[in-house]
Amino acid sequence: MIKKWDIIKSASTHKDRWLTVRSDTCRRQDGKIIAPYHVLEYSDWVNVVPVTVDYRVILARQYRHGAGIISLELPSGGMDGSDVSLESAARRELVEETGYDGGNFYHVGSSYANPANQTNLVHSFLAVGVKKTHEQALDGSEEIEIVSLPFRDVMAGQHGNKGDCTIVQSLHLATLHLVCNYLLNSTDQRLQPLRGALLESVTIGASV
Repeated sequence: MIKKWDIIKSASTHKDRWLTVRSDTCRRQDGKIIAPYHVLEYSDWVNVVPVTVDYRVILARQYRHGAGIISLELPSGGMDGSDVSLESAARRELVEETGYDGGNFYHVGSSYANPANQTNLVHSFLAVGVKKTHEQALDGSEEIEIVSLPFRDVMAGQHGNKGDCTIVQSLHLATLHLVCNYLLNSTDQRLQPLRGALLESVTIGASV
């Protein structure tokens, strides 16, 4: 039976406002020593699929230096000490990155970003009925272009690699999957138009 490793020694080898790198010396149950094993300690993250009253998704297009690409993504970010709940964190990030707020938020699921060497969870939300209420309030390193696309087209883009609607960030694709599952299983009448658009998107995506 697989068991958790024992941590013999642990030290923080890097720490700043963004993350902590923890370097562990571990021992498996068979006695094998694994060292160093580096663990990245992040705060939990939130991803939001924000949908307006006319069923358009508000997305963020920005440069991602790690991959060196311009990436179409969901509004997202890390939780901080001011957040009193998962939903408050999701609303804060949405307002800061896009200026959109309001509507009903649905927590559609949580998953680990990378359980092999990261500690944090990613909490996924569907927000329905959002509207523009503020100007963006970006960090000094952020440069975000707001993109508005029909919900049906966004979902079809993930089925059939449909050009400008395609999202390639894996954690955001996981959030879209959770939204799909939530919509297909929800009995909330307010979500039925989105469920219908989702079912249409499968047909459209398969034909691309």
